[in-house]
Amino acid sequence: MMQSSPVNQKRAFQIHTFVFVATMIFLAVLNYTLGEPYWVVWPLFGWGIGLIAHWWFVLGPGANPSK
Repeated sequence: MMQSSPVNQKRAFQIHTFVFVATMIFLAVLNYTLGEPYWVVWPLFGWGIGLIAHWWFVLGPGANPSK
C-alpha cells in the first residue's frame, strides 16, 4: 500500500474537518427548521467519532512520528 506524506495526511484531515463542520451546520439548521424530534445529534456523534479517529492517526498519539 502506498503511504501518503504527513503534509497530505494533514491536508486530508483539514478537508474532512471542513466538510464535517459545514454539513453539521446544514443538518442542524434543517433539523431546527423541521422541528422535533431533534435527530441531528446522531450524525454528529457518529461522524464525530470518525473525525476523532482521523485526528488520532494523523496528528494525535496514534500518528507515526518516523515519517
